[in-house]
Amino acid sequence: MSFVLDEKMLFSFPEKANNEALMEIFGNFTHGKFKNVNFSSEENVIVIGEGEAADIADAENVINATDKGVYIKGTNYTNLVHGFFLFLEGLSYERKSDSFSFKKGVTRRSGDLPFRSIHFCIFPETKLKSLRKGIRTAALSKFTHVVLEFWGMIKYDCLKELSWPIAYEKDEIRAIVKEANALGLEVIPMFNHLAHASGCREANGKHVVLDQNLSLDYMFNCYGWSWNFKSEEVLSLLRKVRAELMEVCGEGKYFHIGCDEEYICVHDIEKMDEVINYMNGLSDELKKVGRRAIMWCDILCPNVGEFYEYAQKKLSKDILIVYYDYTRSLTDSFKRIDMFAESGFDFVTGPWEGRDNVKAASDKAKEYKLPGVMMTTWHSLFRNFGEIVYMGEQAYGGYDDLPVQIRRFHQAEVARRAFFSDGDYKIAGWSEKMTGPGLM
Repeated sequence: MSFVLDEKMLFSFPEKANNEALMEIFGNFTHGKFKNVNFSSEENVIVIGEGEAADIADAENVINATDKGVYIKGTNYTNLVHGFFLFLEGLSYERKSDSFSFKKGVTRRSGDLPFRSIHFCIFPETKLKSLRKGIRTAALSKFTHVVLEFWGMIKYDCLKELSWPIAYEKDEIRAIVKEANALGLEVIPMFNHLAHASGCREANGKHVVLDQNLSLDYMFNCYGWSWNFKSEEVLSLLRKVRAELMEVCGEGKYFHIGCDEEYICVHDIEKMDEVINYMNGLSDELKKVGRRAIMWCDILCPNVGEFYEYAQKKLSKDILIVYYDYTRSLTDSFKRIDMFAESGFDFVTGPWEGRDNVKAASDKAKEYKLPGVMMTTWHSLFRNFGEIVYMGEQAYGGYDDLPVQIRRFHQAEVARRAFFSDGDYKIAGWSEKMTGPGLM
């Protein structure tokens, strides 16, 4: 038996849900039929019609559908939103009667992994509509955190050369953060505090600072690749950067400091000692403002230098490590996980391309009872966009694993529900051009 929704029925949301993004997703699932909405329900509760309260027990959310209505509750706002998305996913549409229904009964759900994060890069080529679509798709896929890394694409007050002239204004990013928060996502700001000081990838030879002002080369080492962290002026600048990003990205528990692809310090024990002391200091400074440092795993891995064991002993255990492994194989991905598990660090797995790599990251995180995962997208989001949905399903759990071809259709459907293109060819799908992973 099912509960049939009535167009006159009241949908009551908490005030925090009063955001266009959530209402658009609601409308995309329901053909925009239900307009009777208010934002006066109690915190972390959604009531549809005369929904009856249900005990959440030890779950993250509960959905109770009766003859009179639907009641949805979460242990926090994020879990409430996930419960609402589960409700939308469970709706059935009857064309003859032009009606939506939901199966009656009580459903309690929890995610398999508590920390389900995704890392987005904002490059000069990144359009804000594409970023919003990625963030909305991650939210609908029940991620909990989104990391925003600005590659010279947000305008700073502390030093204008940290941003390309075409960079986005802070208010443009604040609007995206507000949208992400309304969809249950905590936004984690990121700024590279060691290598990638160029604000660019090494592959293209650009440098956000030095290509605008050559006289600032004293702020960098290794021909501009790394920050000169021994300079008090640089340390002061980085503090200002962190403060600006935390203000723009809103309240949260984390700050991602990067620290990958450092090619000098890892081969010299004296320099290694200096960089570890520097990163430990960053961790301490972030703790003072209520944030936990996150960093990539590079210096803890044997392939970057012979002193990784030294780094494992000296680096602060307060830092959350992202153990990334981009091996495109279910059996070969994350083979060093025992080494990380024995190191004493809190860590999460970080996949990139390919269904097997994504599944291995989720499977290993569950097997080793890790906090969760951090999906990475880098410069290849257009060809890996669908894996956002797949990672969400793997990390949240409870979804059927579809055949690869059907899975792509399903992932495109989720993206459409998340951000309707309204006929705009460039924003439809996950690429602005007629290109993709070789599929027809």
